[in-house]
Amino acid sequence: MPSNSILEVIGSPLQRGLSQGEAFASQKEKYFAAMKNYPNLPPWIRPLVLPGLVRLWLRHRGKGVKNLILPVLSRSFSGDWESRLEGMAQGFGMSLYEAYGFNSVEILTAKTPVEEGCTSLAFSAGMTEEKTPILAYNHDYISIFAPFLIVRRNRVAAPPALENLYASLSLTYQPAVGAIAGVNEKGLAVSLNHGYTTDEIRPGVPLAFLVQTCLDRCASTAEAVALIKKIPVPCGGIMTFVDAFGDCAAMELAPSRRALREMTDEPLFSFNQYQMHKMQSVEIPQNAVFPWWFYPVLLRGKKFHQFNRARKERYEALVKKGKKWSRDGIIKILSDHGAENRPGRLTICRHQPETADTVASALIYPEKRKMEICVGNPCRNEYRRFAL
Repeated sequence: MPSNSILEVIGSPLQRGLSQGEAFASQKEKYFAAMKNYPNLPPWIRPLVLPGLVRLWLRHRGKGVKNLILPVLSRSFSGDWESRLEGMAQGFGMSLYEAYGFNSVEILTAKTPVEEGCTSLAFSAGMTEEKTPILAYNHDYISIFAPFLIVRRNRVAAPPALENLYASLSLTYQPAVGAIAGVNEKGLAVSLNHGYTTDEIRPGVPLAFLVQTCLDRCASTAEAVALIKKIPVPCGGIMTFVDAFGDCAAMELAPSRRALREMTDEPLFSFNQYQMHKMQSVEIPQNAVFPWWFYPVLLRGKKFHQFNRARKERYEALVKKGKKWSRDGIIKILSDHGAENRPGRLTICRHQPETADTVASALIYPEKRKMEICVGNPCRNEYRRFAL
């Protein structure tokens, strides 16, 4: 993501998708080329996978995804997301099926996870030195896709506003119409973590679409929770909400069920593990290990939830009950490398390029309607401010 730029999209859902596609159409082939380096593909086979084969595969999978999610999209949001995807496909110069494929990575990889995790920390106003609520977020993902991260400013057309959609700032990717984190003009902040469930994939709205939907349509945590409760999802995840009034909550989601976690007297945290008993019954078992096939060598035979347990234990060691948190103190958590200061796969600031790094970090201020974004690991990169 260029350090001095922000993408602004204005108008109807179709216009927003079209503008984004046109802005990054020149990067399309680079994205296709990056996809063949997905960690689950053995290194020896990657040179044999031509970009044209990636496009054929993505088109095939995108067709299946379209058939899976379109019925739910159509009845839930009055054609909003179909229009955005059509605009994106047109602007990028790719097929509609490819656009669906690009925008459903969480579905495509739901059953072959490689610890593409994240960290979400919600602080009420009473927990911060500035007396303002903060949503802190580390986005841990495959490092080959880091160059395609963008900050997007979403605006409606001139009055009268279209469908009362709110203006917002989103952290997302060049070919993605959804978002992984953001804040809107009403002061609602949202972030997304992966969740790993044994549920079968079902018809539903992709979670990144739901993040942007909440930013588009919800003015508070309560409104976002009420909306999410009604929408089916295709795979697992955790959405964290903080609003301008300091109301914090995390919704744990799976195709078969969902559960709400609310703020206590400590910061609300989420990694990539369900905390509610109701959800744990459909989670990948705690004693599960990576099998000796289809995974990078460094993961084979290791316990799947090891990285979640290690981060949770370290977080609990760092966070003291009743402490007032400063901006720098929160960044220290996001930048933490464990008690021995050894960055790696099991640390909150993740360093594991063979699987996933912390490719972006964010401090989101709902009361101020602004975000600070750090591209790359927060331990060695600066945060830059973006505002509505």
